[in-house]
Amino acid sequence: MKIEKGKIKRILCIKLRGIGDVILSTVVFDNLLKEFPLAKIDYLTEPPGKTALENLSFINE
Repeated sequence: MKIEKGKIKRILCIKLRGIGDVILSTVVFDNLLKEFPLAKIDYLTEPPGKTALENLSFINE
């Protein structure tokens, strides 16, 4: 299945456990932003993980 990158409007990243895992997972965002520049990135996590992501301007919600 080929992904048409121009049609991707939103990306949801999910990491529910461990603030350290949430922080380590942020390394993928550079590639996501390069490959899907028009997409909004959302991140689903628990409250401690939210704290780690609050100052990242490229996270939509």
